[in-house]
Amino acid sequence: KQWGKKKMSFIINEVRRNVLSKFPPVSFAFAYGSAVFPQGKISQNSQKQIDLIFVVEDSLDWHEKNINLNKSHYSCVQILGPKAITKLQENFGGKLYFNPFVSLDNQIYKYGVISSKHFIEDLTTWDTMYISGRLQKPVQIIQPNAEYDKAIATNLGFALNCSLALLPLQSTTKNLFQTITSLSYLGDIRMAFGGLGEDPKKISNIVENNFDNFKTLYTPLIKQSNLISHFSESDGHFSQISESQIRLNRIFENLPSSILKSLPSNSLGG
Repeated sequence: KQWGKKKMSFIINEVRRNVLSKFPPVSFAFAYGSAVFPQGKISQNSQKQIDLIFVVEDSLDWHEKNINLNKSHYSCVQILGPKAITKLQENFGGKLYFNPFVSLDNQIYKYGVISSKHFIEDLTTWDTMYISGRLQKPVQIIQPNAEYDKAIATNLGFALNCSLALLPLQSTTKNLFQTITSLSYLGDIRMAFGGLGEDPKKISNIVENNFDNFKTLYTPLIKQSNLISHFSESDGHFSQISESQIRLNRIFENLPSSILKSLPSNSLGG
């Protein structure tokens, strides 16, 4: 376990020092996934692909420059040019464009590119739940940007609120963190059927192996939550307020617009 932490710390420092310089400027960058945050036993001989997300101000301009710098990173779609790549990125799925299996300094990377506009939009509305889902779990920020702090905090608050709504009034932080982690996997068929590319124990493995990182993310929010009436930081047990209508009102006060729009009007108390 300690070896894994040292290795990942070394890799992240390498990304900061050497990898970002090989790309056009980005406004925000983070690493995520099992190569950065272990989900089980780590083999000292294994090399996992490191997942990166780059947030850029202007997707078209960024891809134009990146094709000039790193044409080999792109598949045959690069023949269509940066405008087509930008359209693929901004009009489908999670509004990201990924280049996988990129070898840099003897390490394999997959990097996704998203515009600043769509990055903030997903964090504050859960429009696609792709970026927001990843940032509800621990990530390693490679290049920070204070301009995004508010949107990132909003997303964490949404995740906490939604998860508290799904839990019984008496629960623990372990159950809470597992519920938060499960939000981004809801509806993922790979998690419903074993053997289709995802470990059915993935959620519990993520939380178990990164419990302290989850505590760092969510303990301040738990202490501030108006849904929590009692919280024992030492053992992780907490109680939610029991007044059902007050609790319901407070839950609805801090839900993303995509969730609110999907609810029937009578559930909002109208």
